[in-house]
Parts: sequence; C-alpha cells; structure tokens
Amino acid sequence: MIDGGQARQVVLTWLAEHPAGIAKGRRVESVLLENETIEAEFGWIFFYTSKLYDDPGDPRHAVAGNAPLIVDRDDGSLHVTGTAQPIEHYIEEYRRNWKGHLAHFPCPCCGYLTFHRQPGCTFDLN
Repeated sequence: MIDGGQARQVVLTWLAEHPAGIAKGRRVESVLLENETIEAEFGWIFFYTSKLYDDPGDPRHAVAGNAPLIVDRDDGSLHVTGTAQPIEHYIEEYRRNWKGHLAHFPCPCCGYLTFHRQPGCTFDLN
C-alpha cells in the first residue's frame, strides 16, 4: 500500500521518462498539474501538461494526447487512461476492474482492511 506522496513520485518518474513531445529538436518537459489530482478509493488520478504550456499558458504549447494517469494505492502500479472519452469513463472502468476492493474489507472492530480476522478481534466475515 502506498500513500499520496509515493504515488506522486511514481508519476514524476514516469513523466521524466515520457516527455510531452519534441520542440525545435529538444525534449519538452512534462509537469504535474498538482491542483487537478483526484483521490479515489483505488488510488489517485493525476493530470499533466507540457512545461511550456503550464508556465505562460500559450495554447501553441498545449499537449494533445496527455491521458490522465492512475496510480493504484495497493501496489503503486501506474495506468495510462485515455483521451477519447471523458475522464469519468476511465475512472469508472478502472473502479469496475479494480481487484483491491475484493482484497480489502474494513473490520468494524479494529478498522484494519483485511479479509482475515485480526488478533483479538471478534469480527468474522463468514
């Protein structure tokens, strides 16, 4: 299980390895849109753009195809979504296929997320 800071680092590493494009023969750096991040039960959805667009906001430097990124809170895996549909479509698709909700259940006694009873807890899923 990872936290939001670790998820952010996963995305920053990915963005460093995947430039927003090439302009005048140079790599165009991608930047994370910090205020756009969405937290969901399965993880985080991150948005990004090119540094050239983010600084001055010049539409000539906007990035096409910069699909939002999902980082799974269970295993830290990164998933590129898509741009053909609204982001809500990709969020729901990921939510439907996410296995984490099957592997974690909040125990009403101790609050620990598990399928198994915790030591000293009287709650049993069976």
